[in-house]
Amino acid sequence: MQAVCYEQYGDPDVLRLVELPDPEPGPGCVRIELRAASVIPADWKVRAGHLKQLFPISFPKIPGRDGAGVVTKLGPGVDYTAVGASVCVVAQHVEAGTYAQAIVRDRDNIAPLPHNLDFDQGAALMHAGVCAWICLVETMELRAGMRLLVHGGAGAIGGLAVQLARHIGAYVAATCRAENADYVRALGAEQVLAYDRDDFSAKLKDFDGLLDLIGGDVHRRSYAVLRKKGHMVCLIAAPF
Repeated sequence: MQAVCYEQYGDPDVLRLVELPDPEPGPGCVRIELRAASVIPADWKVRAGHLKQLFPISFPKIPGRDGAGVVTKLGPGVDYTAVGASVCVVAQHVEAGTYAQAIVRDRDNIAPLPHNLDFDQGAALMHAGVCAWICLVETMELRAGMRLLVHGGAGAIGGLAVQLARHIGAYVAATCRAENADYVRALGAEQVLAYDRDDFSAKLKDFDGLLDLIGGDVHRRSYAVLRKKGHMVCLIAAPF
């Protein structure tokens, strides 16, 4: 198979297209022929060596956190999928990733590709969608009728969080750059503030929940917009 990999930390020019043997699935695992792979910020941060304390990788390293493709081979004992099934996959940063024509995964690292999504959409949905779900549903326990503010509503995670929150039935406000305001409204935000033009902390208040995807000074000013006992969930934040 062909794969993109690198043998040392560095800029994008360390990436190489190479030929590697097809991976073979062991017990409980399957081989997936990948049709699409997503690109997320952590991919380049790992490659550049910025996250080496969190993710000690081995070289050569195939990057890529998420992907989508078709199951082509079953390992011994597999009963949770079938050859020909379309699936989404996830790989940990310390493992061989999805910038390749094939990957081996187990039950816990694949999910059926929804019938109404293509492979590109399935690969793009994995990381951002799971992050939005964990933040809003599992952590914040967002419910219909709650008021939610999303910082960074035009980004991958923020955009999915806006849509998910509206689907749940929450009132959704979001911040983004002025040039992205119409896009975020189209995703379902009922109120949009441009953080490069307006001070959200002076115009918003009494939110039940807040998803902070920016951090820094935005994080520090966000407490003022929460109601008493409101819930802030942070993926990027200044030290508490």
